Amino acid sequence: MPKSKKKPNPLKTYILGVMSLFDKELSGYELNKIAEEWRFDHYIENASQSSFYYHLKQIEDDGIIESTIKKDSSRPERIEYQITPKGTEKLITELYSLLDFKEDFYFKIDVVMPFILFLEKKKILDAIENQINHRKEQLNHLDTATLPYMKERFFIKFSPFILLIAEHHKLHYEAEIQFLTHFASMIREIDFEKSINEINKRWKDKQK
Repeated sequence: MPKSKKKPNPLKTYILGVMSLFDKELSGYELNKIAEEWRFDHYIENASQSSFYYHLKQIEDDGIIESTIKKDSSRPERIEYQITPKGTEKLITELYSLLDFKEDFYFKIDVVMPFILFLEKKKILDAIENQINHRKEQLNHLDTATLPYMKERFFIKFSPFILLIAEHHKLHYEAEIQFLTHFASMIREIDFEKSINEINKRWKDKQK
């Protein structure tokens, strides 16, 4: 499975993923509007309009997207972007990195969802299984070590609300395990090849 040496960048992954999914040139404004429609502005760090343009310039300098200046007599001059072959390879690496990334996974996994059909089923399922096992380990540690230890500490008599921190973590891990199990079930059920063919057909029909 491809690995990224750096911490995965959800905003970069989103930009590359949308360009691959729509398979056409897109302006920074269009990328920002799609993020709002998909509610990605809640999940992607620094997802403001200004940061979009900063990231677009940054990843263009990396050679994973390229820009074209569009001139139209009826509209102001604008810059549109499209993904390069190098960018397609980078996208796959970033998607797998996000699937493997455990810190704040519950937010970053949402960035992978729209582009999951680009990946291989077995690798996705392996990554999900690792994520579930990680959470089960954390949950077991809470049940066998953290919660019993905290309940015995003297300070709980003065502030029982401290226990809520551990209980909050426990509820979170339980919910994540349930979500990831459902995610894996969907991956097994969906015919990736058929879905991709249908998307491509609809896109070609739309261009006619």
